[in-house]
Amino acid sequence: ISRHPLLFPTQHQHGWSSHDVGSKALILSSKDQSLGMGTYSIGVYGFKGTTKYQVSVTVQDNSDRKVGQQAMSSSSSMEMDTVECRNCKHYIPTRTIALHEVYCSRHNIICQEAGCGVILRIEEAKNHIHCGKCGGAFQQGEIEKHMKVFHEPLHCPCGIVLEKEQMVQHQSSDCPLRLITCRFCGDMVQAGTSTADVRDRFRGL
Repeated sequence: ISRHPLLFPTQHQHGWSSHDVGSKALILSSKDQSLGMGTYSIGVYGFKGTTKYQVSVTVQDNSDRKVGQQAMSSSSSMEMDTVECRNCKHYIPTRTIALHEVYCSRHNIICQEAGCGVILRIEEAKNHIHCGKCGGAFQQGEIEKHMKVFHEPLHCPCGIVLEKEQMVQHQSSDCPLRLITCRFCGDMVQAGTSTADVRDRFRGL
């Protein structure tokens, strides 16, 4: 996803992206300080092969929502008499904790990878792996895409070589070949290198 002046988001030039498998819902809230009025564009890129996709947009008015409604429902649930399960670490009603722990210990395990701790069904655990470079958690079928998209070296037209996350940052704020809006005429021009003149730097030129 990108917004003006970047009208056509690419795999390496965008404001936000996701590589999750399956459906994706993105909520843009008017209360988000990083968002503003303007044109937003959506780009869809497949990893390999061909597939069909559908994009839909809806506008929802939240002005009728009662203030404190969500907070009240969450606080009332915390008032229940609960105890932490020794296996999955979830809080379970005291009256059912014994039955839950017996079932939980037989069917669920916790990933022991540092910083993960996700609860997995025993039959799903063999497909749960972590990236050796960034530590991210994935299913076996997702690791090929992850390594290709996030960790394969990318070559910028300016000559620098970076991985995806660094390349997105580079092409949005550092690359001398990136397009920016000229403050004087409003046209899209290449950013160029930083000025060497001290007076121009103080003027923000």
